[in-house]
Amino acid sequence: MMHSAPSLQPPPNHSADALYLALDQGGSRSRALIFNQHGQAIAQADQAVSTSTPQPDWVEQDPHQLVASLQHCAAAAISQLTEAQQRQIRCWGLACQRASLVCWDKHSGQPLTPVLSWQDCRARQLCDWTDQQRAEIKQLTGLHPSP
Repeated sequence: MMHSAPSLQPPPNHSADALYLALDQGGSRSRALIFNQHGQAIAQADQAVSTSTPQPDWVEQDPHQLVASLQHCAAAAISQLTEAQQRQIRCWGLACQRASLVCWDKHSGQPLTPVLSWQDCRARQLCDWTDQQRAEIKQLTGLHPSP
């Protein structure tokens, strides 16, 4: 069976002047970028987010602050567009920071915990593995074990 090359045309229902909103939540900042169909950024916004270390090896963030920072960045980037351009936003996506973790209540949507940063090492005592166990984890997951 022959496969044709992917089309470089916009998908159906996407005009040639469609815009795309990209959100990025990193360890220290949230960002929003709006791109045109050529991949050129035409609007952007960013906001710092804080990190706390309430105990040694603990690295946490406020989940409400992270969500609010993303909302702020999206609104700030969109506000840089004309009304006509705002109507051209066709989709958006979110990229999140590495292996950070937060638990949410599935009914209320409220966070049950702070965000545990990928830098958090509070589980260090639980990770007292032998070299053989470390090698097995690496072989199974492709990752080096880390608290």
